[in-house]
Amino acid sequence: MILFTSIIESTRENHKKFDRIYEQFYLYAYKIAFEIIQDVQKMEDVMQVIFTNVWRSLDKMTDKRSTKALIAVIARNTAINEDKKYKTINKRFISIDDDIMYDFTPNIDEDSKNPVDIVVSQENIQYIYSQIKSLKKIYSEVLLLHLKFHFTPESIADALNINIKTVYTRLNRGMNLLRKSLEEKGDEINE
Repeated sequence: MILFTSIIESTRENHKKFDRIYEQFYLYAYKIAFEIIQDVQKMEDVMQVIFTNVWRSLDKMTDKRSTKALIAVIARNTAINEDKKYKTINKRFISIDDDIMYDFTPNIDEDSKNPVDIVVSQENIQYIYSQIKSLKKIYSEVLLLHLKFHFTPESIADALNINIKTVYTRLNRGMNLLRKSLEEKGDEINE
């Protein structure tokens, strides 16, 4: 029981220490990482990785000077690694800006064998894809991979090297933005 109590106390102390470090050095780490990343949208993910690495290194942070030095190293190295990942991903994937149909095959059920319905359906899909492409890249990327290329959220997380929760968040936010965009366009057409 004494061992369990000391583990709980140690965990509480680590959380307090981490909170103090986070409050004190967040902007410092952000500035270092931003010099490398140069993209505000990517910085949210990069900062999560940086402070995950800080958490793993808590035991090495004994005083303010060593903490600041270690955070500088962690922020710089993490930013360099994340920047390389983003650049590799952009080279590896088909560009989401391509206007190619990628073997579009409409689903034809018994009620819609009319060629006009098929063409209208195809035009709607292309319009929706164009609206997705107009969203911020962090949302359009995951939406197109999921909707157009049928990637699962897990495979998107692996491919983009981001957390699965981040994928679900971006899918949800992207769908909400897409829905809002389509509703606004529909209102403009109806006026």
